[in-house]
Amino acid sequence: MARRPAGWGSLNQQGALGYARYGVWSASEGLARFPYFPATEFDTSAAADRLLTAIVRLEAELPFALTDVYECWLCADSHPLALLATSTALPERRTAAHWRALPEDAQAAAIETRVQRAGNCTCWFRRDADGSGDALANAAPYPSQEQSLPAAAFPERLLAVDIFALAEDRALISAFLARQAARLLMLPLMTATRATLEQSAIADAAGVAHYARLYPVQADPALIKRLQVEARMRASV
Repeated sequence: MARRPAGWGSLNQQGALGYARYGVWSASEGLARFPYFPATEFDTSAAADRLLTAIVRLEAELPFALTDVYECWLCADSHPLALLATSTALPERRTAAHWRALPEDAQAAAIETRVQRAGNCTCWFRRDADGSGDALANAAPYPSQEQSLPAAAFPERLLAVDIFALAEDRALISAFLARQAARLLMLPLMTATRATLEQSAIADAAGVAHYARLYPVQADPALIKRLQVEARMRASV
């Protein structure tokens, strides 16, 4: 964020804060700053220095550990269906927005309709290290006391498939999750699930190249490397 110039005739008034495209940086090549026309120069030096310092420090910590232990799920009765929100601390207002598919997905509207139709309540859970989750008291569908669900009750890919009764609905949701494989591989997953998603991600080499540094593990490192090379070759054409 940087303060935009107010322009001529503004009597030295300061402009509003806005995002400024300052440059590009890599560990191997350093910083390449974008040129600006002098009249529209942003005062970004101090902010950019702080950002680069943080990037260098945090890059050594990749992939980042998950720290959010509170999760709000859209549920079908007592079964978690779709993840709505997460937090490191339980919010005072335990509300969450409706579940949304990625807007660029061609079938987003149809998927959202089916998910909203299947879910009938929301519930906050406190997740434990073993993947199990305690439903918080006074939260539907657990109104009286905390109840615990095993790790297997929570969809690894953050959206359940088997809850849907119709085969065509399950196929629609499965195809959606396959298209999001490059993103979902950033999650802590069982080996079999990860291997399946890596195969689905073959269709999205650019996505794999973008997110690969955030993958906690790789079921097939050779495949991930091949997709990264493919993405680089496609970008150079």
